[in-house]
Amino acid sequence: MQQADNELRNLRALDLHEIKGILDRAEERVNPVLTPDQRQRLRQMLEDRKQRLDEWFNVPEPHD
Repeated sequence: MQQADNELRNLRALDLHEIKGILDRAEERVNPVLTPDQRQRLRQMLEDRKQRLDEWFNVPEPHD
């Protein structure tokens, strides 16, 4: 069971990392066409989304 728990935790951590990377790349692509105010709002929206993802994925520390 410990091995399965570790594998699932690692998978959630990898998924979270990939999702955040996708959000970062999307921001980089759209920023050039946004006004400074829109960039600020987008940055806040993405930070809020990343925080919710952290809470939702809730990747616990490994059990030794």
